[in-house]
Amino acid sequence: MKYALLLYADEAAWDDLDPEAQGAVMAQHEAATQAMQAAGAYVGGEALSLTNTARTLRLRDGSRSSQMGRSSRPRRRSAASTS
Repeated sequence: MKYALLLYADEAAWDDLDPEAQGAVMAQHEAATQAMQAAGAYVGGEALSLTNTARTLRLRDGSRSSQMGRSSRPRRRSAASTS
């Protein structure tokens, strides 16, 4: 079984951090990545685009809709799994 680990960060809060604080956060991400690699649990990873380029897709009662940009509705945060 394989799992996808999805991390979300507030883009505005990130932009408010000074370069030193951003570097500290990135060092923590790198340490976590190295630990997963050492455990043989890391397959790969890429950053997603910023939310202002996102498209929200919905399917309700057989009807599809899409919205450009961030969704105005709160989203549940969960990890996706695949087999």
